[in-house]
Amino acid sequence: MKIIGYKTNLNLNNKLITWVFAGLLLLTAIFSGIAGSNMATQINTNIALTKSDVTLADSWTYGSSEFDDGFAIANDSLGYIYLAGITKEFGTYDMILIKVDQNGNEVWTKIWDAGGVEATAGVAVDILGNIYVTGSTTYGVGIMDMFLIKYNALGIKEWNLTRGVASKSSFGHKIAFDSSLTPYIVGTHDSDIILYKYSTGGVYQWNRTWDGSGLSDHGYNIFMDDNDDIYIVGDTDTAADGRDVVILVYGSPLYDTVQTSVIWGGSDDDYGNSIWVDDGYVYAGGGTWSYGAGGQDILLLKYDSSLVVQQWYKTYGTAGLNETSNSISIYSNSIFIGGNVGVNLPADDVILLQVDKSTGIHLQNNTWDSGYSDLGDGIVFHSNGDVYMILTADYPDPTKSEIVLLRWDLGGLEEGIPGFNLEILLLTIVMILPIIIFLKKKTHYLDFK
Repeated sequence: MKIIGYKTNLNLNNKLITWVFAGLLLLTAIFSGIAGSNMATQINTNIALTKSDVTLADSWTYGSSEFDDGFAIANDSLGYIYLAGITKEFGTYDMILIKVDQNGNEVWTKIWDAGGVEATAGVAVDILGNIYVTGSTTYGVGIMDMFLIKYNALGIKEWNLTRGVASKSSFGHKIAFDSSLTPYIVGTHDSDIILYKYSTGGVYQWNRTWDGSGLSDHGYNIFMDDNDDIYIVGDTDTAADGRDVVILVYGSPLYDTVQTSVIWGGSDDDYGNSIWVDDGYVYAGGGTWSYGAGGQDILLLKYDSSLVVQQWYKTYGTAGLNETSNSISIYSNSIFIGGNVGVNLPADDVILLQVDKSTGIHLQNNTWDSGYSDLGDGIVFHSNGDVYMILTADYPDPTKSEIVLLRWDLGGLEEGIPGFNLEILLLTIVMILPIIIFLKKKTHYLDFK
């Protein structure tokens, strides 16, 4: 064997270094995913809101010379958008439903008057293009009765109904469909959470109520998962510490009892008003006075699908301001949160946030201001890659309030790798780079002759 200086043979030792480097990178990725999850687990991180890349692309206004308010939004598989609210064009408040294309062009408008005063809260579109609208009306047997209306894809009303109890108040808030396109409505009845089931022909099937044994309970939103299990979010009011967030799960196919539930809150008022189930996790949005930067802040909760393990909760807010959310929408690795921000909520400016689905980390946000008081009430993620938001702009006389639709440009919607943590990766590279340099210097490459 003859050693010839330090002549390099790249076969053995470079392979060793390559394998060491690859192994360390693999460990880094694993650690990054674990740490990215554990850093958020059970920890409240209040995140200050700063303007970022999301920009307003377009805005459109709809309404009459009287008061017009927008309260709910939905979109269909063809890209059309549906705005539901109320109008005072014909005297008392009536339900209004507006269909527009993705460029804000009005296709048709429908107005429904039950004979009393209507308040619209929810709109949903099934995969066949049928549109359902729910809310409440003073016309009926009770103080307030829940109403449900069905329009077909052409905008022709197929049926409408009301349901209530004498001397009681019943409200319909949001709508979801099972795999058979059967509609379910969540709402509030006589200070209890209520779930209604109707056939597609408008025939009443049953209702389920939940009483949290507190002062009052409210059901605000509903989500149907791929197994047809129903998730409901709202609040329950107790004498001890005000309102708390409540999440209920009714199991398919009977929905006869609450399968599991969770109540979350602090020493002040907290509430949930939006819910989504995605990739085995439950996400609930709302607002909190108990935690955050002070005042009211936007709240986002993440649980496993059984509601047994809370992954994390996040608040988003800034000291000196009040923030609240009204809806969430999930696409890919992002959660979009629509809400309001200002000193005197509920009506100041509207805000849109984009956060990471895995960690809840804030990615970007922006606000919009008509110059007057604005109240946002819902968002949808569109197939064109933009987020649409419905709101009410409270203009002064003679314009009065108007329904406004915003289209937010997300700046290309750059997505991260799920569970990937860039900071941890860079830190690990900094740590292992000296080891590689050390091995390079200390290793003599041999040329065997």
